[in-house]
Amino acid sequence: YPAVVYDFTGGPWRQRTAQIVVGDWVYTFVGQPWDEAKFPQALADVETLWNAAVDSIAFFDKWR
Repeated sequence: YPAVVYDFTGGPWRQRTAQIVVGDWVYTFVGQPWDEAKFPQALADVETLWNAAVDSIAFFDKWR
C-alpha cells in the first residue's frame, strides 16, 4: 500500500513520520525525538525502534 515518509520540523524537535493508506484506514508511525542536535543519545534507539516497526509491516512501501 502507498506510504509517505517525511520529517516533521514544526514542533519543539524534529520527528520522522510515516503515513500508510490501506483502504479506508491511515496508519501513522512517529519516531521521536529524531533530532540528533537536541537528543544525540536517543537517535540510535529511535532508529532501531523505527526500523523494527516499519520492517514488521508487510504492506509498507515508501513513496518519495
